[in-house]
Amino acid sequence: MRKPPRSVPARIGASPGSMTCSSCSRVQGGLTTINPQPARRDSAGGVIRGAMLISAVGALLLIPLWVFAPNLPLIFLGAFLMQFMVQGAWGVIPAHITELSPNELRGFFPGFAYQMGVLLASSSAFIESKMSSHMSYGQALGIFAAIVLVFGIVVIAPGPEAHRVSFGARSET
Repeated sequence: MRKPPRSVPARIGASPGSMTCSSCSRVQGGLTTINPQPARRDSAGGVIRGAMLISAVGALLLIPLWVFAPNLPLIFLGAFLMQFMVQGAWGVIPAHITELSPNELRGFFPGFAYQMGVLLASSSAFIESKMSSHMSYGQALGIFAAIVLVFGIVVIAPGPEAHRVSFGARSET
């Protein structure tokens, strides 16, 4: 009997991470699913960005467990939790970009942004490989993930939010 790939725990963690983060960041009738108080949308942050930030910071804190766990069960736990957080942080980005897009570009911009992200991410394996020639692969993977997550946090934190935007509504100019 063939053993399942060791990446299965990480893959299993991604789906509930995405569903949990998107559910927690969704506002229905002015109430969040996390907190039954009216959602506060001010300059300190919005609900979608808040969920992305919590997930990104959680992923950053999980790097030691994910990369440096001393045994296989902890490696599996670290991989599951890391993918839970990463997919939680990045999984709501398409909806967020769609809400931020002007009506005229709403069909184009989210897909274009996604493809530009894929283009940037395509060099990840090469960069990690080059880094691992100067350190262990685990260290290279952890440092690279930390850099990406910190960059994500820096970009997400001050960014705008247009939650519950009315699609197709004409803007007043």
